[in-house]
Amino acid sequence: MFLNEIMDRGLRGAFAGLMGSSVFGVWMAEKGGLAAIASMGGGSSPLLGLVMHLVISMGIGASFAVLFFRLAVGLIPSILWGLVYGFIWWFLGPLTLMSLMMGAGLQWTASAVEQTIQSLIWHLVFGGVLGVSYEALRRASLASLLGRE
Repeated sequence: MFLNEIMDRGLRGAFAGLMGSSVFGVWMAEKGGLAAIASMGGGSSPLLGLVMHLVISMGIGASFAVLFFRLAVGLIPSILWGLVYGFIWWFLGPLTLMSLMMGAGLQWTASAVEQTIQSLIWHLVFGGVLGVSYEALRRASLASLLGRE
């Protein structure tokens, strides 16, 4: 039972992550960021970058749902925790993991922060959309469980 609940939450979160990624991915495509994502996987194709971005976003969404399921209940809390999670992933993503994977070392400098402000904004947008989508999917699941489809 417990494992099924975690998997159900994770699946809803993964779908919510896809929703957030669809908004964030448009900006990344316009800025040429998908090729940078692809380079983390050893490629250069924007298509590879898009696939990687979608998979990463699904993982982030699933982890959001598993970690915040008791806190992200209701629209406003879901949005707020989504924004917090978007901020965390901005720090973990471009400033930490991505720069390490690309061989640039940690980018925890004022200059790096300044260069990634647009990315921060879009990570926050991602988090907000993640929170709204997760809450909508949570309510839909609850409604179907209660037989109120």
